[in-house]
Amino acid sequence: MKSRSRATTISRLLVVTSLVICATPGSPAVTRTQARRDLSQSAGGAVAAKRVSDEAKRLSDEGSEQSLKAAIARYEQALQLYRNIGDRGSEGSTLNNVGFVYQSLGDNQKALEYYNQALPVLRDAGDRSGEARTLSNIGSTISGFSTPLSMKSRRRWIITTRLCRFAELQVIAAVKLEL
Repeated sequence: MKSRSRATTISRLLVVTSLVICATPGSPAVTRTQARRDLSQSAGGAVAAKRVSDEAKRLSDEGSEQSLKAAIARYEQALQLYRNIGDRGSEGSTLNNVGFVYQSLGDNQKALEYYNQALPVLRDAGDRSGEARTLSNIGSTISGFSTPLSMKSRRRWIITTRLCRFAELQVIAAVKLEL
């Protein structure tokens, strides 16, 4: 009998703890049904965002100017969906992808804007390989400018290139440690 009442008490504590964890600040505890509904909507949002992102990737891979512009519109939709569900890693990756599409269109300035937005998001998400890819893209974009770079831009390019190599080495070291 004691073990059964103890199990019931523990089970009730777990339910209460779950409800407290799911509660939003300043509002009453969320019911289990509401918590399931929220989780389901979040999962649905992730699926929708992935689907839109995959469509954008397909359009980007086509490579025509028209498909690249359509890819940007799709990536922007995916970006909004990722932001809505709070997926910082996918948000940063999508920002990087939009930058890459702009770079493919020859709009290096716009590409740099997106890469510079992606970098802190990827850092916050702890995505070291995404950070390294973005730094590499920044370096290749800066080196692709047809006009001569100012001294400040040259220094930034050198620093970015060195940071990219450093991040690449850290990713390689991290992968080796995991093996």
